[in-house]
Amino acid sequence: MPDANPHAPAATAGPVLSLPAPAPPSAEELSELLLRAQDFARDARAENTRRAYQSDWRDFTGWCQARGLLACPALAQTVALYLTVVSD
Repeated sequence: MPDANPHAPAATAGPVLSLPAPAPPSAEELSELLLRAQDFARDARAENTRRAYQSDWRDFTGWCQARGLLACPALAQTVALYLTVVSD
Protein backbone atom coordinates (compact mmCIF):
# COMPACT_ATOMS: atom_id res chain seq x y z
CA MET A 1 0.00 0.00 0.00
CA PRO A 2 1.44 3.46 -0.91
CA ASP A 3 2.30 5.95 1.83
CA ALA A 4 -0.35 8.54 2.65
CA ASN A 5 0.18 12.05 1.32
CA PRO A 6 1.40 14.13 4.31
CA HIS A 7 -0.03 17.28 2.67
CA ALA A 8 -3.54 15.91 2.22
CA PRO A 9 -6.20 17.33 4.52
CA ALA A 10 -6.93 15.20 7.54
CA ALA A 11 -10.13 13.19 7.47
CA THR A 12 -12.73 14.28 9.96
CA ALA A 13 -14.35 11.79 12.25
CA GLY A 14 -17.56 13.67 12.77
CA PRO A 15 -19.70 16.45 11.38
CA VAL A 16 -17.99 19.71 10.47
CA LEU A 17 -19.15 22.66 12.51
CA SER A 18 -19.69 25.86 10.60
CA LEU A 19 -19.39 29.17 12.35
CA PRO A 20 -21.57 32.12 11.44
CA ALA A 21 -19.96 34.79 9.30
CA PRO A 22 -18.85 37.82 11.28
CA ALA A 23 -21.16 40.80 11.04
CA PRO A 24 -19.89 43.56 8.79
CA PRO A 25 -18.55 46.56 10.70
CA SER A 26 -20.96 49.41 11.30
CA ALA A 27 -20.44 52.88 9.86
CA GLU A 28 -19.51 54.05 13.36
CA GLU A 29 -16.88 51.31 13.71
CA LEU A 30 -15.43 52.15 10.30
CA SER A 31 -15.38 55.85 11.16
CA GLU A 32 -13.51 55.14 14.41
CA LEU A 33 -11.06 52.89 12.57
CA LEU A 34 -10.45 55.61 9.99
CA LEU A 35 -9.70 58.15 12.73
CA ARG A 36 -7.26 55.73 14.34
CA ALA A 37 -5.55 55.12 10.98
CA GLN A 38 -5.24 58.86 10.38
CA ASP A 39 -3.73 59.34 13.84
CA PHE A 40 -1.33 56.49 13.18
CA ALA A 41 -0.24 57.96 9.85
CA ARG A 42 0.16 61.45 11.36
CA ASP A 43 2.20 60.15 14.27
CA ALA A 44 4.44 58.00 12.07
CA ARG A 45 6.62 61.03 11.34
CA ALA A 46 8.01 63.75 13.58
CA GLU A 47 6.45 67.20 13.31
CA ASN A 48 9.66 68.65 11.84
CA THR A 49 9.70 65.92 9.20
CA ARG A 50 6.10 66.68 8.23
CA ARG A 51 6.90 70.40 7.97
CA ALA A 52 9.92 69.63 5.79
CA TYR A 53 7.81 67.39 3.53
CA GLN A 54 5.16 70.12 3.21
CA SER A 55 7.80 72.71 2.33
CA ASP A 56 9.48 70.42 -0.20
CA TRP A 57 6.12 69.58 -1.79
CA ARG A 58 5.24 73.30 -2.10
CA ASP A 59 8.61 73.94 -3.75
CA PHE A 60 8.18 71.04 -6.17
CA THR A 61 4.58 71.87 -7.13
CA GLY A 62 5.49 75.55 -7.58
CA TRP A 63 8.46 74.61 -9.77
CA CYS A 64 6.22 72.33 -11.85
CA GLN A 65 3.47 74.96 -12.17
CA ALA A 66 5.94 77.62 -13.32
CA ARG A 67 7.05 75.29 -16.13
CA GLY A 68 3.64 73.89 -17.08
CA LEU A 69 4.50 70.40 -15.79
CA LEU A 70 2.23 68.02 -13.94
CA ALA A 71 3.30 67.55 -10.31
CA CYS A 72 0.95 64.72 -9.42
CA PRO A 73 1.33 62.24 -10.83
CA ALA A 74 4.71 63.46 -11.93
CA LEU A 75 6.62 61.82 -14.72
CA ALA A 76 9.99 60.37 -13.78
CA GLN A 77 11.60 62.88 -16.15
CA THR A 78 9.93 65.76 -14.28
CA VAL A 79 11.30 64.54 -10.96
CA ALA A 80 14.75 64.06 -12.48
CA LEU A 81 14.73 67.62 -13.88
CA TYR A 82 13.62 69.05 -10.53
CA LEU A 83 16.28 67.12 -8.61
CA THR A 84 18.91 68.33 -11.05
CA VAL A 85 17.86 71.95 -10.50
CA VAL A 86 17.78 71.74 -6.69
CA SER A 87 21.07 69.86 -6.49
CA ASP A 88 22.98 72.84 -7.90
